[in-house]
Amino acid sequence: MFGLSMLADPIAPDYQATVEANVRATFGNPERARGNPAKVARAILQVAAEANPPVRLLLGSDAVSAAAAAAAARAEEDARWRALSTSTDFD
Repeated sequence: MFGLSMLADPIAPDYQATVEANVRATFGNPERARGNPAKVARAILQVAAEANPPVRLLLGSDAVSAAAAAAAARAEEDARWRALSTSTDFD
């Protein structure tokens, strides 16, 4: 999640109804952000010091929830097409 303050320039009033709405739809409402920037920074420093850091790091409960939903959707689709997927092996 990022806040609108991370944009280089403020969104011009004429574009707030469209551009700002798209930013909010894509990244959520920054006023409802659950992430604590200080905790995020500590987590990043901790991972940077790891000998085997994760390839992908989920930070925040919203990221964990979104990743779980995406993984479940992928698994469901994989299962739906399993027979066709495995039918392409040599006999």
